[in-house]
Amino acid sequence: CCLIAPAHVPTDVNECWRYPRRLCAQTCENTPGSYRCSCTTGFSLALDGNNCDDVNECDNNPCSQECVNIYGSFQCYCREGYYLKEDRHTCEDIDECSQSIGDLCAFQCINVVGSYRCACPPHGYVSAANGRTCR
Repeated sequence: CCLIAPAHVPTDVNECWRYPRRLCAQTCENTPGSYRCSCTTGFSLALDGNNCDDVNECDNNPCSQECVNIYGSFQCYCREGYYLKEDRHTCEDIDECSQSIGDLCAFQCINVVGSYRCACPPHGYVSAANGRTCR
């Protein structure tokens, strides 16, 4: 009887290869009959579906103290009297009394959160105006 002609199977065009760096600002992914744009970490896809907007990671409070948004990322900072731990997010108190190279206080150094204070012997001495020596 009759031969049936094979159905024509359309060939997908990979738009990402055909038009490199013209369709998407960052990452182009081919899909059947089309393509999809995406963005790397630190960016979100803009409403136009092609460009990428910087994400302000500081809105999510990733730092224990101070956060500064930078393009595509963020940076944590600590207030005076604190240092940034190895996790790059957490600030911890500096123990000035144990860390100091010289003597901070004439008699006794007492670490307090974010700073230190000096103490004098309990009887017969008072703190001098400079707060570091005793008289």
